[in-house]
Amino acid sequence: MPPEIVIPAIDVRVIAPMLTIFAWATVLLMVDLFMPGKDRKLTGYLALAGLAVTALVTLAVQPAPGTSRTSFSNMVVLDSFGTTLTLILLLIAAFSIAISINYLSYHNIEMGEYYPLILFATGGMILLGQSTNLILVFLGVELLSITLYVLTAFFYPRYTSEEAGLKYLLLGAFAAGFLIYGIALIYGGAGTLDLFEIGAFLNTSLAVGSAFPPGALLVLIGGALVLIGFCFKISLVPFHMWTPDVYEGSPTPVAAFMSVGTKGAAFAALLRILIVALLPFKIYWLPVLGVLATLTMLFGNIAALMQPNMKRMLAYSSVGHAGYITIGIMTAGTHGTESFLFYLLAYALANMGAFAVLITLERRGEMAWSVDDFAGLWKRYPLLAIAMATFMLSLAGVPPTAGFFGKFFVFAAAWEDGQIFLVFMGVLSSAIAAFFYLRVIMRMFMDEPVREVIPIFNRGLTITIGIAVVGTIVFGLLPTPLVSLVQNSVIALGVGG
Repeated sequence: MPPEIVIPAIDVRVIAPMLTIFAWATVLLMVDLFMPGKDRKLTGYLALAGLAVTALVTLAVQPAPGTSRTSFSNMVVLDSFGTTLTLILLLIAAFSIAISINYLSYHNIEMGEYYPLILFATGGMILLGQSTNLILVFLGVELLSITLYVLTAFFYPRYTSEEAGLKYLLLGAFAAGFLIYGIALIYGGAGTLDLFEIGAFLNTSLAVGSAFPPGALLVLIGGALVLIGFCFKISLVPFHMWTPDVYEGSPTPVAAFMSVGTKGAAFAALLRILIVALLPFKIYWLPVLGVLATLTMLFGNIAALMQPNMKRMLAYSSVGHAGYITIGIMTAGTHGTESFLFYLLAYALANMGAFAVLITLERRGEMAWSVDDFAGLWKRYPLLAIAMATFMLSLAGVPPTAGFFGKFFVFAAAWEDGQIFLVFMGVLSSAIAAFFYLRVIMRMFMDEPVREVIPIFNRGLTITIGIAVVGTIVFGLLPTPLVSLVQNSVIALGVGG
C-alpha cells in the first residue's frame, strides 16, 4: 500500500495577517479592472483600508506575551516579535501608499497594479518575519524581490527607472543564487530545513568528539552563502553597489519603501536564522558581521558626504544605517533584539518623513534632486523646513529624537555584549554622518534660495509628514512605552540577554 498522506495541523491564526493582506491585494486587482477612467486614487485608498484591516487582524490573533503559535509543521510561527514587526511593516506600507496617491497622477504613471504590488511586497515581508523554515524564507525573499523589480521600473518611460529595474533584477537574481545554493548545502549537511532542527543538529554534532563533522561543515559553508544573499538585500558593504542607482532611478515612494521595509524584513529573517539555527557557529559569523558592520557604517556615511543629490545621499545614508542595525543583530541577545525593533521604527519614521519632504519639492519630469533645492526653505516654508530638520536630526542621532535612543540602545547592547570596538566605530561614523545631515539643515536655515521651488502639498504627504514628526519627537521624549513593547516582543523569540 502507498504511504498515507498526512496533512499537518493548520492553525489559521498563525497566517491570518498574511492571508488578509494577500486576499485584499488579489481582490484589489479585480476591483481595479472596473475602475472608470484613469483615476486610481480610490484603489490607493482601498489599499490603505486593507492595511488597516490587516493591522486589526494582527492585533486580534496576537499570542500572549512570552508565548507563540506554530502551524504547517512548525514552518511558520506567530509570536510577539513577529507581531510587532508586522505592525511596523504595515505602518511603512501605509506611509508609502499615502505619499504615492497623488505622486503617481502628478507624474502620469498612475496604474492600478501599483497598490496591489505594494501589498504583495508587504505580505512577503511579513512572511520573512514569521518563517522558521528556509524554504519559506526563500519564498518570502523572492515574493518581495519580484514585486520590487516591477515597482523599481514603474516610472516608464524614464530610462533611469528602466535601468534601475534591470540592474536590480540582474543583481537580485545573482544574490538569489547564493541564497538557494546555501540553503541546499544546509539541507545536505543537516538533513532538514527547519531552523530549530538545524540548531539541534549542530549542537549534537559539535558536542560529539573533537573533529569537525562533515555535515556541520556543509551547514557552515551553506550559512556563509545564505549570509551573502541577505547582505545584498540589506545593502551591507561590499554588497551595496546597486543601492544608490536603484534608489535614484525608482519612483521616490518606492525608494522610501525599499529603504526601510526591505531592510526590516530581511534583518528579521536573518536574526531568526542566526540565533535559532546558526547560534552554535556564533564564533564564526560574529567577527564576519563585525567587519561588515564596520565597513558599512564608515563607507556609507563617507560616501553620503560627497553626494550633491539628495536621493543618492539618502541611499548611502540607508547603507550606513544598515551597519548600525547589524550591530543590534550581532549581539544576538534580548537587548540586541529589542534595540533592532526600536531602531527600525525610529528609522522608519525619520526616513519615510524625509522622503515625503523630498516628494513635495519634486517637479514633474525632473531627474535630479539637488541639495540646493533646500536652500532658504525656512524663509519660504518654515513648517516644512522644521519637519525636514527634525528628520535629519533623528537620522543623525541627535537628542531629543527617536533616532538618538535608537542608536543609544544599539550601542548599549553592543557595549554590554563586549563589542567595544564596534561601539567606537559606530560613534565615529555617527559623527561623520552628522556633517551631511547638518549640511541640509544649514542650507535650509542659513542660505538664500538658489532657485524657485514650489512645494506640492496634498493630504497624503501632509499626514505622513505630520505623523512622522510627532512620532519622532514623542518617542524621543517618551521612549519608555515603545521600549516596553519591544521588550515584551522578544521574550517569545527565545533569546537570552
